[in-house]
Amino acid sequence: MEFFGQKNGNSEEDSGAINLEKVCVVYLAYFDEARGHQLLLVYPPELKDDTEFLQAESKIVFVHSIWWMSVDVQAELSHVDLEFGGRNYLAKKFFAPSNRAKRRSGMDENTPETIVLILNIPISLNAIGGEILKNLYQEITANHLDDFSIAIEKSICDAKIIKNPKDKEILEAGTKAIEGITSTIRKVLQEYYQQLEISVSNEVDKTKALSYLLYQDLRNKPPQAEDKKALFEPTSGEPIIDIGATARSKIRIVDTVLKKDENKIQVMLLNTSSDEIYDCVVSIAYVEDFFEKYFYDVKVDCWFGNEELKFQFERIGKKLKEEYLVSVKQDSNVLFQQKILTQKLKVV
Repeated sequence: MEFFGQKNGNSEEDSGAINLEKVCVVYLAYFDEARGHQLLLVYPPELKDDTEFLQAESKIVFVHSIWWMSVDVQAELSHVDLEFGGRNYLAKKFFAPSNRAKRRSGMDENTPETIVLILNIPISLNAIGGEILKNLYQEITANHLDDFSIAIEKSICDAKIIKNPKDKEILEAGTKAIEGITSTIRKVLQEYYQQLEISVSNEVDKTKALSYLLYQDLRNKPPQAEDKKALFEPTSGEPIIDIGATARSKIRIVDTVLKKDENKIQVMLLNTSSDEIYDCVVSIAYVEDFFEKYFYDVKVDCWFGNEELKFQFERIGKKLKEEYLVSVKQDSNVLFQQKILTQKLKVV
């Protein structure tokens, strides 16, 4: 997005160094029981006053899949990512203690606040993004967990047209809390920037430094089993875009067909292993505006080794370009997941 080149001051090339404060944006958001998802804090703080920038960014922040994951589920992950427009949005979700009166039945003063921390970085910095987010999360939760309740009350008061004396006290206390969190974010980014000790004079040196960071990230990952290497080979045709676990899966798509007259899509899945797969669910969802809709689910009690299964379902959308997400799940584990683009399907 061009906003990042315009709003964050001079480009990183101007200083001859990878200045994290100029290429990273940090968001803290919360769930308001009456108004839905709300931004609480943006860093650098001057971006809070840029209406055009926030309108564009809010659409991405508020459709991030982190919102639809429970705190317990995502706690098992280091972070949840969303890539868009050449940037990566790394997110972490957590609870914060609360003592404010809630505006929805079934919730009381002690119902915890749901907080989402998002780090927005260029994709070229993916190798270090996870560690930066971890440092931000640890420092914020260690030093400011009790500050979120009053900070959220301030956000609610900001939306009021008429404010009473108590609201003014809340605004003052909430402003101090947000300033404290902002100061911590600035400290984390500056300390990590100094820790990197990357000071370069030209684009070539910067690329070498980033390549080294990427190498370190890949080197620390556990090696994959050798017998899975063949699955990196592309399938025949070009209707499928790999988006996740496909390279490690025993399952693959062998054929996809669009039956134009019947307005149906046919998908052929193959269990490439010699082992049976028990009690799995094949799910096909229509994807629209980042959301998965109109699920078509089929339970498979026993999927024999090297067996092909054919699935045929009604075409939902009316657009020329449509997306469908094919998933195979067993209990809570995703065995396979790929996206299908209708404009690239074979038409019969």
